[in-house]
Amino acid sequence: MTDAYTKHRNRQAAKSSEQSTEARDIGPIPKIVNAKRRAACERDLKKFLLTYFPESFPLPFSDDHLRILKDIEQRAIDGGLKAIAMSRGSGKTTILLRAMMWVLAYGHRRFGVLVEADEGAAEESLDTIKIEWETRPLLLEDFPEIAYPIRCLEGITQRGNAQTTEGAQTRIGWKRKELIFPTVAGSKASGATIRVAGIMGRIRGMMKTLADGKTLRPDFVIVNDPQTDSSALSDAECAKREKVVGGAILGLAGPGKRISGFSAVTVIREGDMADRMLNRALMPKWHGERCKLVYEWPTNTDLWKDYFEIRADEIAEGIDDHPKATKFYRAHRAAMDEGSIVGWPARKAPHELSALQHAMDLRYDSPDTFDAEYQNSPRPLIAPVEGIVCLTSDQYCLRTLPTHKRGECPDWVDHVTLGVDVQGSSLWWVVAGIGSDFRGLVLDYGVWPDQGIDYLTLSEVERTMLRVTGLRSPTAALLEGLNRLRAERLAVEYTRDDGAMMRISQMVVDSGYQAETVYQFSQAHPNVIPSHGRGVTARQRPWSLDRPKRGERIGYGWRMPPTRGTRAPRYVLIDTNTWKTKLNESWTIEGSDSPGAWFLFKAAALRHRMIADHLASEYPTKTAGQGRELYEWAVRPNRDNHLLDALLLAAVGGSLQGVKIPGESDRRIARRHVAMRRDDRSVATDPDAHLVAAVPVVSSSAGSSTAVAEPRPRKMSLSEMRAAKRQ
Repeated sequence: MTDAYTKHRNRQAAKSSEQSTEARDIGPIPKIVNAKRRAACERDLKKFLLTYFPESFPLPFSDDHLRILKDIEQRAIDGGLKAIAMSRGSGKTTILLRAMMWVLAYGHRRFGVLVEADEGAAEESLDTIKIEWETRPLLLEDFPEIAYPIRCLEGITQRGNAQTTEGAQTRIGWKRKELIFPTVAGSKASGATIRVAGIMGRIRGMMKTLADGKTLRPDFVIVNDPQTDSSALSDAECAKREKVVGGAILGLAGPGKRISGFSAVTVIREGDMADRMLNRALMPKWHGERCKLVYEWPTNTDLWKDYFEIRADEIAEGIDDHPKATKFYRAHRAAMDEGSIVGWPARKAPHELSALQHAMDLRYDSPDTFDAEYQNSPRPLIAPVEGIVCLTSDQYCLRTLPTHKRGECPDWVDHVTLGVDVQGSSLWWVVAGIGSDFRGLVLDYGVWPDQGIDYLTLSEVERTMLRVTGLRSPTAALLEGLNRLRAERLAVEYTRDDGAMMRISQMVVDSGYQAETVYQFSQAHPNVIPSHGRGVTARQRPWSLDRPKRGERIGYGWRMPPTRGTRAPRYVLIDTNTWKTKLNESWTIEGSDSPGAWFLFKAAALRHRMIADHLASEYPTKTAGQGRELYEWAVRPNRDNHLLDALLLAAVGGSLQGVKIPGESDRRIARRHVAMRRDDRSVATDPDAHLVAAVPVVSSSAGSSTAVAEPRPRKMSLSEMRAAKRQ
């Protein structure tokens, strides 16, 4: 009885296994219906799109479209990268998704990655590709080795794990973020993979192991609209996306290999991630190019003015199609079109007569949006101010001294100074090399405690002074942080071209936050000067007109009240409007040999993005008063300016060391030196004095030099500290 049951059970198991195998096996792959049609599209992306997806492209392609299709072909077959800005509604996503299908179906590439602004958008794009393979009849006819196994899944993705064709496993993958093409003998697309990701998601380290043990890494990437409206408005978000495009995506192919790819972007505002990606100086590997809805505007503006008056009246009456305005345009079209060149002649609404009319309507309704999203040439965020040129963040990134890397000093550097902007969580610092003619080079910059990344905002600081020092008191943590930063920076030697080793000789620290702690720190270190910033306005008396008191030092945009014979601390008051105007001018001076010109150290443009954003974070307003004109500076909304403040302090440090600022009178410098000699009769002893080289101060009137002597640290009462802070 037992033996009979066992035999019966084995027979049933064998039968079930046979039935299961038959259910999993999809049989032989159908033959290609039209091999000639398929072959004609192998190296012609335009023909592929119009042959297999005619409903997706009802309008004739523009010259821009045709050029883009050729660019994709070239990158897919020959390699390389290309970024193109396309107008909203140009069909770029429709083109790119089907281009990815073409690249893999013909075996031009094996591992495609589709990157979009966020993971959800990327997954939707992959769903679109899946639907095309599931439903397009011609794809089933001409690419049966791909489409037939996909159709046989019948929407049940689990079937892919066991699917076979004539006993051979297809290894098809049908996942939320990944599509793996069927493995079929003789198919160029066997095992080809599409993987999707949001630009801020997991991109690094993508790879796939094939059945034969070979490892595939991404070899083709499409970056489609990688920013959102909100991310485009944030410098920090733009910088993060910029870093991914310039680093992680380019490294997808692995060591020693170059990724091929294409990116289609839309510019939302000046300086956003798309705008930067198109800048060939900033990101040269992407060979950026901008397409426009209108390349040349019509010359007859009077007729268009009449047109818009008619159109505005109709819209006010609730007539959105404005037939009267269109009738006016039809009657005067030849004259109104004169001089114009449009990017896509077929693009227009049904009630419109031409692409030019369509573009003019869009521009009239929303000029700022039109310039950015249809012309890919956004208007400046801040309107130009008469008499002053302000660099953008991109321009600051490129403002480098090509001969000197980080920490290297040109032979014209006479002083190395350190400026520190104090925040509750961290210290933002800049080291500057300054020449006697006020040429300047940013030698280094950063955040203390070090955050381990090139770009962050103040709100993103995680390794705070409290956490790193392990102290409970913010006051104690700040004092410890200042001491550690000073020790670290003063221990660094900066090599000048002539072989001289230079160290920091002046440290200027912002005392707007916890002034008493900064004063306490400065009393222990003679080469440290606390500072207070004050924007002297046009209505106020310029400091340069004041006659210095005995022992008072007055320099270019700064003054140091006398302290001899008192218990008050040394500190420097800084006119921030004067200094920001001077530094802004310095960054625009051409030529590395020009007096007063400032530069960043040599590095890849993206490396300087954080300090560049800070340097471009403020804007000027021209004001007048007291018989003079000046520029008053304010921070742009939602911007960090801490490295700008630190740079200003470092520059002031050079002036404190005796550097003559262009425009500063010799008489003022001479009076400053007299005040210095009167006040500095004794030299304080510093436990770290061996780290600080004596720096000569050249007197232009006498042609002689004398060493800067720091006053002896003095103790002060709490009331004196508070009084100094208020002042």
